[in-house]
Amino acid sequence: MPLLVAAFSGTSLVYWADRVLEFSPEDTFAHPDRVRWVRSHETWLRMEAVGLVGAGLATLPWLRVETLLGAAVCAGLGIVHVAPVLPGGRRLKSLPWGKQTSIAATWATGGVILPWLQAGGSSVPLHVVAVLVLARAVLVWANVAVADWTDRCGDQAVGLGSESCRSGQEVKRVAIGAALFGGALIVALGATGLASLSLALVDAVGAGGLALAIARTRPRAAKSHVLVLDLLIAWPAVAYGVSLLP
Repeated sequence: MPLLVAAFSGTSLVYWADRVLEFSPEDTFAHPDRVRWVRSHETWLRMEAVGLVGAGLATLPWLRVETLLGAAVCAGLGIVHVAPVLPGGRRLKSLPWGKQTSIAATWATGGVILPWLQAGGSSVPLHVVAVLVLARAVLVWANVAVADWTDRCGDQAVGLGSESCRSGQEVKRVAIGAALFGGALIVALGATGLASLSLALVDAVGAGGLALAIARTRPRAAKSHVLVLDLLIAWPAVAYGVSLLP
């Protein structure tokens, strides 16, 4: 539970900084309603940030040193992703494929490596963790690449160097392949006995669903469709729920 609270606080603060400090000028074009809402609720959002910092600090006594170091790496990736700290005042997500890759790396690290470190790092072999990290990274990458494609007009308006804003159908094909590859990696873990085959198959259903949802994605996709893409990325929660069944 402490790790979940810390992860929620840290992730929320990264998104908070991106929205409230207006590191993403493309939102003015792609999400004008969001920008107006943030600007009209700044006082509340700053109070929220104080609460998130407090919640994160409160978890420190229960987190292992290794976990804190891993969390620092995630935080660093998040900051470089949204803030103009690179040479020339650039953001990592302004580089070609930087947006998708940095988000995928951050979520894979936070979703796989941090729990592994908090558990002591010995419960699961390192090579299995590496495969899981790769699987999660390519699944998140596929999600972000397609979601980014639907926001391409706002990105192009500010010169954001996102390849998926320019590639259209090619990005969809690559993203579908990435989703299927991620699912195949998970099934391979189960088939080789490195993980529960039944749970691996349940988890792979989410990857297959993601590939199908990506195939059905259109330019300027409805928010509900983008939400479905995000929910499918959270599919491991379903596998976890199944693992708790008697």
